[in-house]
Amino acid sequence: MNLEEYKYLVNSIPVAPFGIGTAQNWNQLGALFEDLDRFHVTTFFELGVFMGGLADLMLYRQQNQLDFNYLGVQLLPEELHKRLKSHPQILIGSIFDGWIMDKISDLISINRGTVMVYCDGGDKPKELRTYTTFLRIGDYIRAHDFPGESTPESLEKYAKDFPYMHEIEPNKCRELGFTLWKRIG
Repeated sequence: MNLEEYKYLVNSIPVAPFGIGTAQNWNQLGALFEDLDRFHVTTFFELGVFMGGLADLMLYRQQNQLDFNYLGVQLLPEELHKRLKSHPQILIGSIFDGWIMDKISDLISINRGTVMVYCDGGDKPKELRTYTTFLRIGDYIRAHDFPGESTPESLEKYAKDFPYMHEIEPNKCRELGFTLWKRIG
C-alpha cells in the first residue's frame, strides 16, 4: 500500500466515538487532544459544533478533568444530535452574533489558564480574524479544513495582518488538515 492509499484508508474510517459523528478524522482528533495536553489548555471554544461529536468528547473531558472547560456554538440546532440539543454548554446562534462574541471574549479575558479557540463554523478566514483579537498572550487558535476554506494565501495574509501570531508546526498541522496559531505578543 502506498502513502496515498494509506491516507485514503485512514480518512475513510468513520469517526463517532460515543455514537455522534465528528467532522474530524481520527488523526485530527489525536493531534487535537495531544495539543490540549501539551499546551495545558484549560478552556476550549468550538465555533461550529455541527452534529456534536467533538462537543461530546469535550464535554466528557470537562466532566472528568477538573481543570478543563468547554463551550460550543452551533448555528443550526437541527444539525445537533438529540443528546446535545439543549445542553447548556452549547450556545445556539451565529458565531458572529454580538452576544456570542461578547460572551466568548469575556470568558477568555477572565480565564486563568490557556485558551484554544477551534474554528469550524463555515468561514475559517473570518473566524480566525475575528476571534484572534480576543486572545491573550499564550492562547491558541486552530482552524479545521486546510486546505479548503483556509488556503495558503489566506494564511499568508493572516500572518501578515497579525504579526503577533505564530504558526505552530505548519508542515505537520497542514498535512493533517488544520492550522494552529499561538499569540506571542
